[in-house]
Amino acid sequence: MLGIADAFRQVLVPFLLIGTATLLFLLMVLIVQRLVRAAMGSRRATISRRYQPIIDAALHSDTISTLHAVLAIPTRHRRVAGELLLAAGATSTPDAGGSDRKGPSRWGSCAIGSRSAR
Repeated sequence: MLGIADAFRQVLVPFLLIGTATLLFLLMVLIVQRLVRAAMGSRRATISRRYQPIIDAALHSDTISTLHAVLAIPTRHRRVAGELLLAAGATSTPDAGGSDRKGPSRWGSCAIGSRSAR
């Protein structure tokens, strides 16, 4: 009977050490993941605050300078700017005739982002 208890103890101690190390490692991964996601969210909010006035001006203006301001948004920030455009388009509701539309449909065949528009 004592042999079984000694064998159990020999297996149990390494198991507990490995289990504790694994749990601590997973806790550290979780903490790092949360910190990275918080930093990414903060950066995204900063970019959104930076380009929201440009997007609003482009949606509510007919001048070409506002369109050029949208084109001047760096490529690495265009995903966030595109999401801002989509969010603004989702909140605007055109009338049945479509004459009061806001956004890209009003610009017609203007090629946003193409080299020929620059």
